[in-house]
Amino acid sequence: MKGTLGIRGNSTENLVPSDGHPSIETLDAYHRTALSANETAQIRRHLVLCRECSETLLDLAQFLEESPEPSRLWSAELTAAWEEWQAALRKR
Repeated sequence: MKGTLGIRGNSTENLVPSDGHPSIETLDAYHRTALSANETAQIRRHLVLCRECSETLLDLAQFLEESPEPSRLWSAELTAAWEEWQAALRKR
């Protein structure tokens, strides 16, 4: 299966790693509809069964929606901003 590049430019070829959850890069690619039909189906099946990943995807979508011009952020900046936002959510 041909992989797609995620947030950090990493390949999403291994969509669901050994820990059983897709990476944030893969969820980002899914959210942007940048995955192939087979990759999208694989992630969709996982999301149906995994509440944690479904909530992470919703958080990611909200984060990207609230980010000013997210497409202009470099990968490292986007990752750092995501981690900061996740930490702020945990404090609530």
